Amino acid sequence: MLTSKFLPDISLLLSDTQGTYLPTRYFLTQRSIFGKTIINTTSVGALFLPQGLSGYQSAKTAIIRFTEFLNQEHGPQGLRTFAYHPGGVLTELAMNMDKSLHGVLVDKPELAGGYVVWLTTEMADFLKGRYSSATWDVEEVIGRKEEIEKGGLLRCGITGLNAGAAQ
Repeated sequence: MLTSKFLPDISLLLSDTQGTYLPTRYFLTQRSIFGKTIINTTSVGALFLPQGLSGYQSAKTAIIRFTEFLNQEHGPQGLRTFAYHPGGVLTELAMNMDKSLHGVLVDKPELAGGYVVWLTTEMADFLKGRYSSATWDVEEVIGRKEEIEKGGLLRCGITGLNAGAAQ
């Protein structure tokens, strides 16, 4: 049974996913999307399972996966899509998080700004449809381009065994 205990998680899950999905769907109605770029903000939090953040982290995981689908479905028409983590910035919203997490919120907003500018360049094209983080060393990521592309890295998925692949 759904109780009020779960309503904040559901509300956050819906607002975060709809806040990305709805404007994107409207954007896709343009006559031409060739050469356009969509950069979706997600979170490194999508990669962890701490207690009490299921709504937030599920939403951020959904945004990564949505970005993958956008690349798959609209990349051939020239749309460039990226999902990125902007770093840990101590924002007003973040102040409401558990105080034990405040220690990881050490990044400046300018870090994300510079990273997003880089994502708009052709040098970042190997990250289309993938997750990345503004906190990573860009030169190191570029140096791992072949590994990322050949290994199918930085994508959501279930690894191991056959993982239910079509027979």
